[in-house]
Amino acid sequence: MLMDTLSSFGFILYFFLIGVQMDPCLFKNVGRKAIAIGLFTVAVPMVMSTASSFFIMSHVSIDQNIAGSLPMIAQAESVLAFPIVAQFLAELNIINSEFGRVALSSSFVAGLCSFSVITTTVLMQQSSGDNYAALQTLTNAVFLLVVIVFVMRPIIMWMIKHNPEGKPLKESYVIWLLLAVFVTGFLSQALGLHLYFGPLAFGITIPAGPPIGSALVEKLDLLTTVSSCSSIPLRDAASLGLVMNAQGVLELGMFKMMKKNKAIDNEAFVIMAVSMMLVTGAISPIIKHLYDPSRRYAVYRRRTVMNLKPNFELGVLVYKRTSLIIVPFHKRFQVSDAANSHKRAIKITNENVIDKAPCSTAILVDRGPQNVQRTSLNVQSSYRVAVLFLGGPDDREALAIGARMTGHHSINLTMVRLLENGSAGDNATERRLDNEVVSEFRMATAGNYRVIYIEEMVMDGTGTTSVIRSMENCYELVIVGRHHDSRSPLLSGLADWNDHKELGTVGDLLASSPFMDKTTILVVQQHNNATNEDC
Repeated sequence: MLMDTLSSFGFILYFFLIGVQMDPCLFKNVGRKAIAIGLFTVAVPMVMSTASSFFIMSHVSIDQNIAGSLPMIAQAESVLAFPIVAQFLAELNIINSEFGRVALSSSFVAGLCSFSVITTTVLMQQSSGDNYAALQTLTNAVFLLVVIVFVMRPIIMWMIKHNPEGKPLKESYVIWLLLAVFVTGFLSQALGLHLYFGPLAFGITIPAGPPIGSALVEKLDLLTTVSSCSSIPLRDAASLGLVMNAQGVLELGMFKMMKKNKAIDNEAFVIMAVSMMLVTGAISPIIKHLYDPSRRYAVYRRRTVMNLKPNFELGVLVYKRTSLIIVPFHKRFQVSDAANSHKRAIKITNENVIDKAPCSTAILVDRGPQNVQRTSLNVQSSYRVAVLFLGGPDDREALAIGARMTGHHSINLTMVRLLENGSAGDNATERRLDNEVVSEFRMATAGNYRVIYIEEMVMDGTGTTSVIRSMENCYELVIVGRHHDSRSPLLSGLADWNDHKELGTVGDLLASSPFMDKTTILVVQQHNNATNEDC
């Protein structure tokens, strides 16, 4: 008896919060596709399952109690709760994705339809075919709604008006609201309605957002969001179908209500509860396998600096079609070569950006002077930039960025190309692409006295280190690619000393070198949908 009473209190609060979260004003912002999906989500399963239940009752010999429960089970399994879907999406961390917005909007519509169906069914069950009883129940429901809308809602608006602007809701107001929730529940029971009808209706009348709606939701630790939708890919449609079948506490309360009204027996209740747990438990891992939130950022056209037209403006985190994203390195290197201010959050963010960005990315290791002003690049001063070119797509992207910088009259650019002494390289295709890009760069900058091209022949990683040492504090900025061919003799023996994988072998060597303690390093990765396994 005690557990039953406590569960009733819990369900009263839960249904009240459902009402608080289901703001009717948001319905006008739902798109046509969401309305269609929401209606079909409820209508199609209900028609199919109800037809199947009557077919089983007429063609299969089963127990009469179970047969009488089948139509109710069909309706119960066809309805959907918007808060359950919102909570489910939040747990999967996809509530703000394109897919999540579609699911939220659709479940909002489906939730309204489900509420209408369940309310009608409960009224019919309670009247048991007696028209007078049904009319009395309907009259009591209207009376309770009038009390909530015209008596309790003005009191709520008075609370909002007298609550200090910008301040949290007063604790005394919260206590009175919670008492009012339980009063509506008891009134529902006294008027012959279901215990949860009053709290749900009362919650709907409370304005969403601060100070009351958000305060109540925050105090009872629930989350909901309503958004709009757009087109749905086939793979996401399958995931959406699974999400729209998720069930939770709301459905369990509905099953309990049906058992209490003798719409189903104990055996049917157990079967429905176990079925709910099995279905919901299977949905989560399937969705995690089917739906990758990062795919919403996928593009089918390569967004790189190399692929931009020469006269096209370079976008850097200005708008959604940017060609380059630059993020700061998570460590600060000082002149003493000591790294401090290690920020794990920045490191994780950088790794996610590098892996998922829909365009080229770059990590900036800022070790240069901190007092450089915007006016530094004027006609009287110069800014020395070097591009260290070993070969590969990332180095080609780095060279493209350097070539763009030569358009500024205060930039002096030096391209340092490292070549293997006495070897043509194993990858002829990459070597050909490197030669083409370098040739185009030299032709484009021919006659520009601010551009210098240098070739260095090296034998191994030691030679590469010597070249880097020769660049000691000669430049304010050095640009280099992140990935290089791990089999290249230019990197022999260097990969073992790579402490920061996000910088690559050469980038890490530059960042940790005591000879470059005043030089800012920009490590570039060219956008490519394929995963690069090189170092």
